[in-house]
Amino acid sequence: MWRRPWNELLPPSNWVRIAPKGGHWVFPIWHCQFENFENIVQSSVELWQKNLHRGKQARDLVFDYALGTSLITLLPIAGYYSLRLLVVLLLLVKMCRDIGKIWQFPRGQDLLAIAGNIFGAMGAVVTASVVWITLLAIGIWVPYFDSFKGFAGLFTLTWMLGQSTNQYYANGALRHPSHQPVQPDQESINHGHL
Repeated sequence: MWRRPWNELLPPSNWVRIAPKGGHWVFPIWHCQFENFENIVQSSVELWQKNLHRGKQARDLVFDYALGTSLITLLPIAGYYSLRLLVVLLLLVKMCRDIGKIWQFPRGQDLLAIAGNIFGAMGAVVTASVVWITLLAIGIWVPYFDSFKGFAGLFTLTWMLGQSTNQYYANGALRHPSHQPVQPDQESINHGHL
C-alpha cells in the first residue's frame, strides 16, 4: 500500500488556521460549510420531530374521520341514502383539506406522488367495495353481518383515502425541507384544527 510522506499530510501554506474550537487547520470553504454543523444537525432533528408530530396528527385525524363517516351509516333513519352519501362525500373532502392544513399545503410533489395519490384513491374505492361485498355475502349466511357492511366499507374508504392524502402531503414536505410554512391563524388553533 502506498503511503503519503508525512510532510504532505500537513496543511498547505494557502490554508488558513481557523480555531473556533480546538485550533484545527481548516480550509476556508470547508469552514463556511461546517462551522454551523451543530446547528444544522439540531435543525434537522427538529424538522424530523415536527414531521413525526404532523404525521401522528394526520393519522389521528384520519381515524376520527373514518369513525365519523362510518357511524353515519349506523344512524337508524330509514331511507335518505343519497343524503348520507352526500354528507360522507363532504366529510371526505373536508378530511383531505384538513390533512393538507396539518402539513400546511406544501408544493412541489413529484409526478410519482401525484400518481400515487390518484391510485391510492382508486384503490380505496375498490377495497371499500370489496369489504362491502364481502360483508354482504357473509350476511346471507350469518345474520346481522349485513347491517355492518356500510360501516366497514366507509371506514375502509376513509382510512385508505386519508392515508393516501397524508403520504401525498408528507412527500411535498419532505422533498423541500427548507419550505417555511405559513404560520397558522389563531382561529385554526382555537378550534383544534392544528
